[in-house]
Amino acid sequence: MQVTIGIPTYKNDGHTIGNLLEALTKQTYKDFKVKVIMKRGERRGDEKTLQILDSFRGDLDLNLVYQEEGLFEEALDLLFREKADLYVTTDDDATPSPTWVEDHVRIQEMEWVGCATGEIEGSKWVNYPNLIFDKFRDKVYMKPYSKDFQQYHGFLTKGGLSVDKNEPKPEGVFKTLAVAGVNMSVKGEVVKGYVPLTFTLRGTYNESLIALNGMRKGFHSINFQGAKVNHADRESLSRTKNKLVADYLALERFVLPYGVNYLGFHIDESLINQMINDINWDVAKEGLRIALRGIEEDVEPLRFRKMLMESRYYVALNEKKDISRGQEA
Repeated sequence: MQVTIGIPTYKNDGHTIGNLLEALTKQTYKDFKVKVIMKRGERRGDEKTLQILDSFRGDLDLNLVYQEEGLFEEALDLLFREKADLYVTTDDDATPSPTWVEDHVRIQEMEWVGCATGEIEGSKWVNYPNLIFDKFRDKVYMKPYSKDFQQYHGFLTKGGLSVDKNEPKPEGVFKTLAVAGVNMSVKGEVVKGYVPLTFTLRGTYNESLIALNGMRKGFHSINFQGAKVNHADRESLSRTKNKLVADYLALERFVLPYGVNYLGFHIDESLINQMINDINWDVAKEGLRIALRGIEEDVEPLRFRKMLMESRYYVALNEKKDISRGQEA
């Protein structure tokens, strides 16, 4: 089996990615390639990262690819362009356990599994639609999208949101859309011919969309015990302790109806309108309005990104950054 480990990196000072690469040298399963997709950031940090990468070339089959343009979803595209039987992804601030690759290879021997997420230690991203799921769970738009999702713990709703059942997670292997790129494996067949949708600014739900693409091909996505990864507790694309960033992250979670509709999972526009009318949360309302507009106007993903940049939550976030830069000057 041809296994490729994908590691996107941006503005890493070499420290955390060094821990990750060291952990990869200690894997019980040895037959894999490492593909680092690096987007240039601060010069000093980039130089340290490159030094660390060079120091591991004798121990790992390591390939460095520079990402010259785009955001996280474009980084995924660069990973999937290299054919592999199995892709295993993680973040540059994660440390996998020694059996990480072996556990993913083992679970992917199940023919019906397309995407899989193992155990994650450390802080996790917040799935903001869960905050309103219980209140509206009896509404049509919160019901599972189709019978295929009846057995899923984390599922797609008829309104195009991704939510998790408000009950303890099952033990062992269970179906879910809540797969996490910090500890994910994907069969090559799942992403064959697939180009990640470049419609968000922070890569929100990119894993769920990959899983949904797999479902179109007859596969399922799962969570399983094993393949443990420790994820450092720090600011990232999907995790934050900053209120303005959290608001924007919530907004991106509520534009998912556009993404799944574009992928081919048709969303009834009237259900989105019902959610907008029912939900008393400004962030959710704005996200849903943007999603609805994107569907109604049939906009392309890159144009949808610009719509996100025009949202008041993105504007507020960047106004704060501009003020901070002024104070530093």
